[in-house]
Amino acid sequence: MVIPVIITFFLLFVINIAYSYITVVETRKENLLTRTNVLSEGVAINLKKAVIHDDELSAREILDVFKVEPWVIDVIVINEKGNVFAEYDNSISSSSNIVIENYSSFNANVHDYSFSDNFLRVSFPIYINSDLYGNMLIKASLDSIEKVKEEVFNFFIVLLLPMIMCCLVLVQQLESWVVGPILQLNRAMRITVNNHNTTKRLDVQSSDEIGSLVKCFNEMMGSLEARDSYIQKTLEQLANEVTFADDVISTINHGLVVLSRDGKVKMANSTYYSLFPNSKDQMIGQSFNKSTCDEIWNTCESWLSKMHNETKFEAIIESVKYHNSERFYFITGCRLNNGEELLLVLEDITDKHLATQQQQLASRIFEQSTDGIAVIDNNNQIVMINPTLCRLLNRQADSVINEPVTKLFSSIQITSINSILFEQRRYWNGEIIEVTADGIPLPMAVHANLIGTGSDSRVVINISDLSGDKEIERLDYLAHHDELTGLANRTKLYTVLEGMLSTPQNSEYNFALLYIDLDGFKPVNDTYGHHVGDYVLQQIALRFQRVVRDSDFVSRLAGDEFVIVLNPITSYEVGYTIASRIKEVISESIYFEGYELRLGASIGFSMVKSDKNTTIESVLAKADSAMYKAKKTNNKGIYYTD
Repeated sequence: MVIPVIITFFLLFVINIAYSYITVVETRKENLLTRTNVLSEGVAINLKKAVIHDDELSAREILDVFKVEPWVIDVIVINEKGNVFAEYDNSISSSSNIVIENYSSFNANVHDYSFSDNFLRVSFPIYINSDLYGNMLIKASLDSIEKVKEEVFNFFIVLLLPMIMCCLVLVQQLESWVVGPILQLNRAMRITVNNHNTTKRLDVQSSDEIGSLVKCFNEMMGSLEARDSYIQKTLEQLANEVTFADDVISTINHGLVVLSRDGKVKMANSTYYSLFPNSKDQMIGQSFNKSTCDEIWNTCESWLSKMHNETKFEAIIESVKYHNSERFYFITGCRLNNGEELLLVLEDITDKHLATQQQQLASRIFEQSTDGIAVIDNNNQIVMINPTLCRLLNRQADSVINEPVTKLFSSIQITSINSILFEQRRYWNGEIIEVTADGIPLPMAVHANLIGTGSDSRVVINISDLSGDKEIERLDYLAHHDELTGLANRTKLYTVLEGMLSTPQNSEYNFALLYIDLDGFKPVNDTYGHHVGDYVLQQIALRFQRVVRDSDFVSRLAGDEFVIVLNPITSYEVGYTIASRIKEVISESIYFEGYELRLGASIGFSMVKSDKNTTIESVLAKADSAMYKAKKTNNKGIYYTD
C-alpha cells in the first residue's frame, strides 16, 4: 500500500507542475505573438507611402522602430516583385536570402506565423486599397520563454524535496494507523479462508474504528468456529445416511421414483432413467406424466387420490405403447412422509412376460401338434418327444427319453440325422417308412432342422403321417413327377406312352415326339453353380408349358433332357411349328442374380404310328437318334424323322 501512495502523490505533483509549465509557456507565447502583431500592424501602416513611392530610405527609418523591442532580431520588407525592399537587422550575422527561405512555406497574401524551437516567425502582408504591395517578414527571439521554462523547472526542483518528505511522513503514519492493522486482519482472513481455520484471533491495539473492526472480526471467528463444529457433525451424520441410502438404492434393480402429492417428480434413480430415457434435468420438478406413459400415469394419479386412505398399492400395466414398442410393467407404490409423498417401484417385466408367453405357446404347440416332434442332441440321444409321435409309433415317452435315437427309429436317415444335416446345409426333407412298436409299417414325411452350434446344437424332427388318402395321393404325385421342375418324370412318361400306343388312332399318325437336349447347360451349371442350373431348368419347364397345347404332354427324363408328346398330330407342319416355337423360347435370355444366361437346344422330331412291333423303347430311341443328328447338322437345331 505504501508504494501506491507514494506513486499517487508524486504523479499528482508532476501533473500539477507540468500543467503549470505548459500554461505559463503558452501564455508567454501568446503575449509575444500579440505584441509582435500590434507592432507589425503599426509599422505596416507607416510603410504604405514608402512602398508606394519606392522610398527605401524612409522604409529603413520606419523599421528602426523595432529597436525598442530587443526580442525582434530582424525584419525584411519584400516588394510585390519578391525583392528585398528594406530590412532591419538586430542580430550579429544575418543573410537576407536565408531569412527569406525560412518564410518560403508562408502564404504571402495572409497574416501567418510559426513557432520553432528558438524563434517566432511572422509574415504580415501590406495592402493598399485591397491591393498587395509587399510583405513584411519578422523574426523574434524566444529567449524570454526559455528563461520562463528554466524558472519553472527550478521551482519544481525546489518543491520536489519537501513533497517527498511529506509523502514519507504520511506513508509512515498510514502504515502505523491503517495499513498495519488491515494487513494483519487480511492475513488472518486468508488463513481462515484457505485453511478453514476459525481459531485465529487478533490483538485489539486501539479503540478507534480499526480496533472496532478487529474486535468484530474476533467475534465473527468465534461464531464461525461454533457453526463449523455443528455443521461438521451434521455433515458427518448426513454423509453416513446418504452412503447407506445410496448403497441400498444401488442394490435395487427396479426403477424408483418419488412423487409429491401434486404429481411432480422429486427423485428418480438411474434404473428408472434406463426404463424411460429422460435426463434428470428434464424430470426433477416436473409433472410425472411428462416423463412416463399414459397408462402408468393414470394408475399413479388414481393412487395419489387415495393416499389418505391406503398406504400401499400394486398393479401390472399391460400393453403399454412406449417408443413404438409394447411394454409390460409391474408397479408397487407406498406412502411416504405422512402421505405427502408417494414412492413408486417400477419393474419392466416385458421380457419375462414375453418369455412366459413364448414358453407357454411353444409348450402348447409341442404338446398339441398334429405332427410328431422329436428333439435329438449332438450325441444322437432323444431329449424330447411329443405325445403325437408317441401315439404314431406306439411308444411311451419315458422309455425313449435320454436314449439313443436308434431305440425309436430304424430308418438310416433318422439314425444318421446329425451327419446328414451337416452335409445338407442344416436342414433335410424326405420320406421314410418306420415300423411301429406293433410291427406296422408307417409312411412318414420328415422335416429335420439343425438348431445351434457345437455342443449346444439340437436337431428338431417334424414327422407327418402319410398313411391317409391325401398323403398317398401326394406320394403318387411325387412318384410320377420331377421334384425340381414339377414336370412328369420318366415313370409317368412311360405310362402315358404305353396308353397312347395301345389306343387306336383315327389319323395316319398316333402322335409326335419331341426329344429335346439343352445346349450350353453344362457350362452354366459348372460356372455359376447348381442352384443357378436348377433355376434355369425351372424356367425352361415353365416356357415349355407356355408354348405347348393343353392336350400335349411335357416330361423331364433326366438332367437337361426333356420329351414332349404332341397329341393329336395331323401333319408334319404342325409338329415342326411347335418344335420351332419351343426352340425359340429356349433361346430367350434368362436373368438370375445379375447374370444373363443364354441356352440353345437340339430337338429330335419324330412322327409315331403304332403297330404291334412298336415299343416305348423304340419310339424314344428313334427320337433320341434324331436329336443327336440335330446336334451334328446345321438344320436350325431340329431334325425330323418318321
